[in-house]
Amino acid sequence: GEKIPEGSIPSIKLAPHQSKIVHIPVPKIFVEPGVEYFMFVQFRTKDKLPLLPENHLVAWEQFEIPIWKDLDPLKLHNFPDLSVEENDENIIIRGTEFSYTMSKKSGRLSSMNYKNNPLLKEPLIPNFWRAPVDNDLGNHMPQRCKIWKNEGSLSELRDVKTIIDSPKKVTISTVLDLPASGSTLKVDYSFFSNGMIKINNHFIPGSTDLPELPKIGMSLEMPGDYLNMSWFGRGPHESYWDRKTGAPVGFYSGTVWEQYHPYVRPQEFGNKTDVRWMALQNDIGFGLLVTAKQPMNMSAWQIRISDIENKKQNEPN
Repeated sequence: GEKIPEGSIPSIKLAPHQSKIVHIPVPKIFVEPGVEYFMFVQFRTKDKLPLLPENHLVAWEQFEIPIWKDLDPLKLHNFPDLSVEENDENIIIRGTEFSYTMSKKSGRLSSMNYKNNPLLKEPLIPNFWRAPVDNDLGNHMPQRCKIWKNEGSLSELRDVKTIIDSPKKVTISTVLDLPASGSTLKVDYSFFSNGMIKINNHFIPGSTDLPELPKIGMSLEMPGDYLNMSWFGRGPHESYWDRKTGAPVGFYSGTVWEQYHPYVRPQEFGNKTDVRWMALQNDIGFGLLVTAKQPMNMSAWQIRISDIENKKQNEPN
């Protein structure tokens, strides 16, 4: 979200349907590891017009500059070894000032604590559903795709294994059966001694004639005081994979409640596309940072999906 240099080019005077090549000087960029670079071009009015003020934004475009330098390898030797405790109910992974609990009954990450601050209110679960929007109601998506609505919450654990990769890394490998669709979800949780968790999902559909997936990912609930949200991706308003060109990639922040949009009929809201990372924090700075290996959709709500799916919401007008 940091601006390097900025500047302007001379005014362009063109008649309709004409074009002109413009050279934009770009300074030398010293590429930092893990940093993306963009050129952001704006077109603004130079003078006051009858209907437009001076400096009014007429159009913009954003170009990603194709330069990249990989991050340095993770140095885990600076952190104390992990400890693993296992009983009939749970697998508990502990490190410096943090502890994580995996349920052996459900195969879910059920607890995350950092410096005695709980980060989870409800476990991390697979999620294949989103609240329908008006267009979904018109094409009967809620009825056609209802098989996915509760697949994540009703998933059944088939197998769980604990793998001690090294003193600095522990992997919990789970296999979940999705009963309604006959599908399988393999989820591997890798815990690192610096507190990081890497999650890998492998979805295997039960057949080829299943309806489309409204969403595929994971969801969790945090305690109610994690109200501050920031992200690097498209924003600041909501966007979707087929409606995102009006939202530039950048650094944005606000409260979780500010992501809400009061649609006349309650429906999906607040989705952010092409997100590289998203953080949720309380007022003293504790929180959860989620990063993506590739740009993803992410969102945070102060309500549950079930709160906006009332009995009339699925009835087309």
